[in-house]
This record gives sequence, structure tokens and C-alpha cells, in this order.
Amino acid sequence: MERLPLELKQRICSFLHANPKLFKPIRLVSKDFASAAAPYIIPRIFLFRHPDSCDEVQKIVQHPVFSKYVTTIAVDVSKLKQYVSFERWADDHAEFRFQYPDWCDYRPIDIHYDEDGNPVLTNSFALGIWIRATEEFSQAWKDTIGALEELYSTFYDRQKSFADHVQVDATFEARFWKTVTDAFETCPRLANFIIAPPNIHDPVMRRRDLVFRSCLATPRSFLLPANHIPPEVGLKDILEATKNIRIGLNSLTIVDFPINCVHFSTITSVRSFESLKHIRIGFNRLYDNPYTSFGFSLEGVLHAARLLETLWVETPPRHDNQYDAGGLLRAINSEHFRDILLSNAVVSEDAMVDFLLRHSGSLQQLDLGITINPGTWVPTFQQVAKQMRALKRIQLVGICEIHASEKVIFSTQWCLEAQNFIINGGQLSQPEAYDLDTDFGPDGEEPLRNGDLPENGLWSDYDANANTCF
Repeated sequence: MERLPLELKQRICSFLHANPKLFKPIRLVSKDFASAAAPYIIPRIFLFRHPDSCDEVQKIVQHPVFSKYVTTIAVDVSKLKQYVSFERWADDHAEFRFQYPDWCDYRPIDIHYDEDGNPVLTNSFALGIWIRATEEFSQAWKDTIGALEELYSTFYDRQKSFADHVQVDATFEARFWKTVTDAFETCPRLANFIIAPPNIHDPVMRRRDLVFRSCLATPRSFLLPANHIPPEVGLKDILEATKNIRIGLNSLTIVDFPINCVHFSTITSVRSFESLKHIRIGFNRLYDNPYTSFGFSLEGVLHAARLLETLWVETPPRHDNQYDAGGLLRAINSEHFRDILLSNAVVSEDAMVDFLLRHSGSLQQLDLGITINPGTWVPTFQQVAKQMRALKRIQLVGICEIHASEKVIFSTQWCLEAQNFIINGGQLSQPEAYDLDTDFGPDGEEPLRNGDLPENGLWSDYDANANTCF
């Protein structure tokens, strides 16, 4: 005990209400210490698609003390890339490129080149020099690949084995989701569900790299959510994992991951979502991945969530066939609803007016970056001006209309004018289109949420990842 740092010793003693001089030796794994330390442990567990990660989560879930303090589980369904050859693997790791030979070091300097940089081989002497240089470069390249293979073949072999066998094994997939189910069944306070890959700047990324350290040379070995077919994860898996939850699901966050739901038609009940207070759907950075979808009937979930307080939804920024959020707005039926962020979607004028007036007594924060169609923004705002009694903050960023089949984005200045009009009334001028030669001002660049405290049970890092603009 005396060897411990003073601060740690004082904390342990204060936890156990003991005098340092009278403190008896204890094992730091004792139940007394665990009980004392548990309230100060971050109440989140992270599950990665790896058997060791499943084991780690099960240990926490089965722990008699620590399991009582778990409130959130963050599930990363990322997969390792599958490579057909070591050369493909090496080409995908840019950090190794400094070891590759540079053609500039082998390019002959004593022959002529045309204006396009192609060699002028007018005689056998020049041809011989060129052939010799290309052969030397080719051999240097082969030697480099050989050296890299000797250094990193272990990582390649392990990654290939894991990607080709473990992560596609049906038995492991069942074990992976059973771990989630066991967590919800066992941890009495677990009520927040996150499905998301770690942000590249996130400390959780380092945790994932540690879990995969035996077969992971760099984080580049993981598939990016934006450019691959998503795993078969859908509403059925979420419902199955949370069906026996004791206190009800408090929040659901899905960040930048396309979710497939092949069992969509078999869903008959959304009882697991009846207690939901917070929903985050952030698919903005998936861009035009053709497989991107909510993976479930979001309208059905919202209709069942009678206690819903906050909803953030940002779909991929497609220019055509934007997500129609009219049904989403009509499905929200909660007297407690106070915060919405909706981006890259299209809503009709009638649906928007009906939503705003229906929640005028509770809505406190309104962030919109959407297209209104059919209809226009001026009459929409005129119908709700000075009627949003609870509204504390409003941001309109990049709102649009359809003019002659073309989408027109309105200027920052007009958006700021509209924000003031909604709160104070008065006169609202006709909207002006955004001028491509004018930069967005500091008040209109994006919805700034970085100063807000996270909702109870949510994690600020994942709240930020739910939309790139927060």
C-alpha cells in the first residue's frame, strides 16, 4: 500500500473510509475495492467483431459489481478487408510506400525524351539502355515486395485467415449477437445501444487496434463503411438483443454504417423501442453507397416511442431521390419531444407545418438542412411564426426549394432572417439563392452542436459522430 502514489492511496482510503496508517493490505481485485471503484468507471462497454472482444464483454457482464454500472454498449460491426494476394495487401498500405523504389532513380538520363516524357529510342544503344533501366527497376520492385512480405507476411496471413474464416463464420456471428443479448439481459442499467465504427480520431480506434493487434498492421486493414456491402444487421437483430431488457431502451444511435435488414417483413412488434427517448441516425458520410438504408421502418419505431425527446437524422447527401421524411415527421407522437435535427431529406410544406404546430409547445431546438417539396419556405414559416412557444434555438443551414426541377439552395443571410422571423414575426423577404462566389458566414456554416452537453446516457463523441456538422 505504501508503494502506491499518494493520490491513489488517498482515494482508496477515502473510498473505504479507512485511515492510511490502519489500512490493512487488500488485493486490488477484492470486491471491496471493486465496489468502491465502480462508480468512477466509465459506464460504457465496447464490442468489436473479434472473439477476444466477446470474451472481454462477457467478463464485464458477468462481474457481480461492474455489471451494475454499465449503461451503454457500443457495437462496432466493422470487418477486416479480404485480400487475394500479398501484393494487393501491400498496395493498400500507403505507409509502406516510402520503401518502394522510385522510377526517377532508374530513369536513364543519357537518352532523349519527347515533350510528353516518352523515350525516343532511335537506335539499339538507346533501346539497350532503356531495357536495362526497366529491368533494374522491375527487380528492385520485386526485391522490395519480397522484403515487405518477409516483414509483414505474418500480419497478412493472420488477417487473411481471420477475414476469410472467423468473421464470416455463422457460429461466430451468433456468438457476437448473443454477447449483445447477454449484456442487455444481465446489466440492470444498460439502456443505450450504439452501432458505429470508431472515428479515426477516437481513442476507441486505438482500443480496436489493440483487440486486433495479432493480425492488424494498420487501421487501413478495415473496410470503410462507405464502400462495401453492409453486414446483415437490421431491426431484427436489435429487437432480438433488447427484447428482455428490464428498464427499456433509452437511446439508439446508428452512425455511418449501412444496415441491411433482409428480415424486414418478419418484424411484428417494436415493443423494445417504446421507452426510447433519443435516436441518432447519422449516415451522412456514406455518400452514395447504393446499399445504404435505415434497415428498418423508422416511422414504426417513432410511432411506438411515445416518450421520445430528441431525434437527429442525417441521410447521405444524394442530389436525386432524397429521403422523404414526411412520414418520419408525421410518426413522431410524443408530448415530450424537444429537439430535432434533420438534414439531406425532403419534406412537403404541409408535413412540415403540421409537425411544427403539433410540437409548438415542447420543441426547444430546431436544426434543418432539408429541401421542401412540394411547397415553399416563405408560407411555411409564415404559418408558424411566433407560435413556437418553447423554441430556444433554431438553425437553418442549406435549406432548399425545387424550381423548374432544379434544387435551389438559399443564402446564409436569408436563413438568418428566416430564423429571426420564426421567433419574432414581422416581415420576411423573398428568399435569395446562395451565391457560389460568397463564403458562408460564421453563423450559417453548419449546425454547431459541439458546445452542448450530451443527453443523459449518451456519449459526446458519438453524438458528434452522428452528424459531421455537430
